[in-house]
Amino acid sequence: MGFSAKQTYAGTRLKAEDLEGRPPAVMTITEVTLDEFTDKESGQKKKLLELHFAGTDKTLSCNFANASYISELFGDDTDGWGGGRIVLYHTRVQFGAKMVGAIRVRSIEAEQILRAEAKAGAARRAAAPAALTLDNDPLDAVGPDVIMRGVESLNLGGAPRQAPQRPTFSTMPELEEDDLGDVPFS
Repeated sequence: MGFSAKQTYAGTRLKAEDLEGRPPAVMTITEVTLDEFTDKESGQKKKLLELHFAGTDKTLSCNFANASYISELFGDDTDGWGGGRIVLYHTRVQFGAKMVGAIRVRSIEAEQILRAEAKAGAARRAAAPAALTLDNDPLDAVGPDVIMRGVESLNLGGAPRQAPQRPTFSTMPELEEDDLGDVPFS
């Protein structure tokens, strides 16, 4: 087998394709550096924050959206970001007229809520009644007078539906790096 062109020229910066199809990754920020570059289109010098992480040599060039989110978590001074834990995930965003892959950041707490909601949703789906068929239609057992009183008045033997409970921080277990797997890139 030959060499992989993508791996050969992969570089040290994380790209959206590095996370595509993988679970979100919990990362610990070890350092924040400032990268200066010349914009290809305008020729102007620009600055970008580079995030360095424990467990990998790859860095994340931090766009404005991600930098703003992280500054809400750890403060505006990047010296306070070291040791902070964030979740990196792949998504698709509008870029000009196209939808493109992107890396986005969320907090550990937001990831916990998303995972708890997904787990609760799976439990609700598993507990949902079987699909109705002509053989098991519960309305066959009642007369037209009951049907006329409205669907809310029917008690088909099941417990009344309750609004799903949104998980709270006190009910969620601590999310550990092992819960999301190893650093998905090296």
